[in-house]
Amino acid sequence: MKRLFALLLLCVSLPALAYEYKYGEWVAFTGKLQTMRGGWMAVVLDKPITVVPKPGDDDGIDTPETGVRMMQLAMSSPENFRQYRQFKGRMARVQCETLFHSITAHHQTPVLCSVARISAPDRP
Repeated sequence: MKRLFALLLLCVSLPALAYEYKYGEWVAFTGKLQTMRGGWMAVVLDKPITVVPKPGDDDGIDTPETGVRMMQLAMSSPENFRQYRQFKGRMARVQCETLFHSITAHHQTPVLCSVARISAPDRP
């Protein structure tokens, strides 16, 4: 019985172990770059994360998300697309200018990354 209780407690507490980030901040992650069905690009993170609004941000758009394992990549520069193609299907380091919550039907994951740079996982 004690073993079962300990196992249940562990399962409930796992999301609490996720790293916490705030919407609107510059961050970097490592993960595998993948093109998903439908053609959208994503990073599958090494570890789950939690994303929360900044203090005082009460507009209701940036809702907290826990256990985030995949993020859609929002890219606008040709350089970002070149970097993505270079690391597609491999591990990479993705630097995000900002994290933002999905707000349109074109957004495929709850949290998206506005890409600043993609590089080798062991490079800054």
